[in-house]
Parts: sequence; structure tokens; C-alpha cells
Amino acid sequence: MSLTELYTAVQKVNPQTIVDEVLEELKDYAIELNLSQLEEGKNAKGGRFRKYANKQYARKKAGMNSKPGFGNPDLKLTGDFWAAFTAEIKEGIEVYSTDKKADWLENGTAKMKPFIDIYGLTPSNLNKLRTEFLIRYNDKLRAEIGLS
Repeated sequence: MSLTELYTAVQKVNPQTIVDEVLEELKDYAIELNLSQLEEGKNAKGGRFRKYANKQYARKKAGMNSKPGFGNPDLKLTGDFWAAFTAEIKEGIEVYSTDKKADWLENGTAKMKPFIDIYGLTPSNLNKLRTEFLIRYNDKLRAEIGLS
């Protein structure tokens, strides 16, 4: 490919279209990363949720998933909340759950404080998502230009 041909090919590329395509492709990966954090009992900032107040329930949950450490919530009991995770493209990829329990987990109840920073990625997982984005964006750009 000559420089003139390369220049012409680059001029035809719409970078925003490539961004939109890659973000759409990465929605499931963002959900997977968010759920992996919850499985370890981590919130979106990499910290922990508040511990369970009920020690008996904490023991039950530790028997179901020991990864968060004793007393640290993973927000998974039946699996419905996790199974209802979805993502939308807005100003990026926004992950949330459509489960009926989502509202009271996010906002709390008269008897329970809300869980803060359920959705979103830890800095480490955000870097994983960014890396995957850049790889896919580069691959699509090169293919669109004709350099693959």
C-alpha cells in the first residue's frame, strides 16, 4: 500500500464507529469483571463492603463462598442478583442488575444500609478492560484501513 492509498483509507475511517463497536463487544467482559470482584467481596473501588452483622449468616455465607473472607459480603445468595447483571453503552460501559433485589441493595431499606459501589470496576479490572479495548480497537482500525 502506498502512502497515498494509506492516506485515503485513513480518511474514510470513522473512529467513533469503531469505538462503538468495540464497546458493544466488551459489555459481557465488563460484567464478568464486575462479578469477579463481587465474588472476592470487593466493591468497585477495590475495598470491602460492610461486614455482615449476623455471625450465623456470616458462617453460612462463608460456607457458600470463602473467597471474600469471613463476614465479607459477595451479594450472592440465590444467584438471581448476579444473573440479572446487564450492561449498556452510555458514556462508556455501565453495568447494573435488573433483579428485583437490586433497588434495596443499592439504596438500602429501613433496616439495612445500602451497599456502596456495587457496580463499576476496580482500578486493576479497569486496566484489563482498557487493555482489551485498545487491542480490539487497534485490530479493527488496522482491518478497516487494510493493514491486517
